[in-house]
Parts: sequence; structure tokens; C-alpha cells
Amino acid sequence: MLPETFAEKASFVPPSRKRLFIMVLLLITVAINYLVPSNLLIATPIVMGSLVSDDSLVPVITYIAVLALIGALSDLFLFGKFKWMEM
Repeated sequence: MLPETFAEKASFVPPSRKRLFIMVLLLITVAINYLVPSNLLIATPIVMGSLVSDDSLVPVITYIAVLALIGALSDLFLFGKFKWMEM
């Protein structure tokens, strides 16, 4: 017996390989977005402590500058050109 209503048709469709692939990609994306910032939050003080030398803080300042540059570039590539908001 074939489904008659839209709801019955929607529940009747088996998941395709494409749909499963998209679900796996979404799961991976959510996991990366959740894990990477928390790991950076924990790792940054450890890395800064290992970079500190008795003479200079230049390696630590360079590390922080590189992280800031990566953040600025990712914003630039994700959002495109920055524009002022008109109020």
C-alpha cells in the first residue's frame, strides 16, 4: 500500500547515502567547533609557560600575535569584507 498524505510519504522515504553523508559531516563540524576552542583555552597557558625564557618574553608575544592573526584572517575569510553599519 502506497502512502497517501505528505506526512506518510515523508516517513516512507528511506535515508539515502547522501543524507547519511551530510549527517556525518554535520556531526564532525559540531565536534570540531566544540573541541577546538576548549582545547586552545587549556593549551594556551601551557604553551606560553613552556615558551617563557629567563631573558625574554618575545616567543610568548609572538605566539599570541600569531593566534590573533589567525583569528583575524579566519574572520576575514569567513565573513568577507568588513563594512560599517548604518544606523
